[in-house]
Amino acid sequence: MQKIKKAFLILKKGDIKDFLNKFSAYFNNKLNFFSIPFVINKVGEIKESFEKSGDVNELFDVVSAVAVISSTQIKSEITKLLEILRSRNINSVLEIGTATGGSIFLFSEVVNDKARLVTVDMHSKLFGYGYPSWRIPIYKSFPRGKQIINLIRGDSHTAETLKDVKMALVGEKVDFLFIDGDHSYEGVKKDFEMYGPLVKSGGVVAFHDIVDGPEAFVGGVPRFWKEIKNNYKHDELVENWKQGGLGIGILYL
Repeated sequence: MQKIKKAFLILKKGDIKDFLNKFSAYFNNKLNFFSIPFVINKVGEIKESFEKSGDVNELFDVVSAVAVISSTQIKSEITKLLEILRSRNINSVLEIGTATGGSIFLFSEVVNDKARLVTVDMHSKLFGYGYPSWRIPIYKSFPRGKQIINLIRGDSHTAETLKDVKMALVGEKVDFLFIDGDHSYEGVKKDFEMYGPLVKSGGVVAFHDIVDGPEAFVGGVPRFWKEIKNNYKHDELVENWKQGGLGIGILYL
């Protein structure tokens, strides 16, 4: 339900032509929903296109057109984050909340081509979060160059998952942490407390959904963001503070 609400919020921000294009793209891609080779081939095409253009706006548009991996983000917010990451020569990424994989794919395109990418999410549950096993080959097609991706499936709040993350990072700290998992106040706070220490000095932590909105939509993320942001140098990537959710908060450690 949260993903559906986010999708409608994003669509509301475009004009009718934009809406119809996304509507058409969504259902065209639904026809290929269970065609893993189709999606993997599409991923390859997107990589080739971005390698030539280097345009993050175009990158977001083409990823959004592939419903299976579409990222639930507002274009102006996520593209600004991508530009920031590209400028910092990121060598390692840790994401809490894989979902459809759109965000980790976007990150993989703007970080170092030798970067290590680690993304954590639950096994899928009926009417719940996480992702099913059939998505794994798609996510494993994301790395480019000599990048390595580690898919960790488990509750981010358990000691076992934290141990798995540390093993995947081979003892190194990360340049960038993206927190977009459990949106409850306790959940986002625990993700930051558990995984924030894995970010190196000079690294970046970003939170999704910092803008106030319905509880079922944003959870306690805006509240937690307000509590911690002034403890760090920070940026707020928000198109409109009255948009009812979304928004990206960045901490510079």
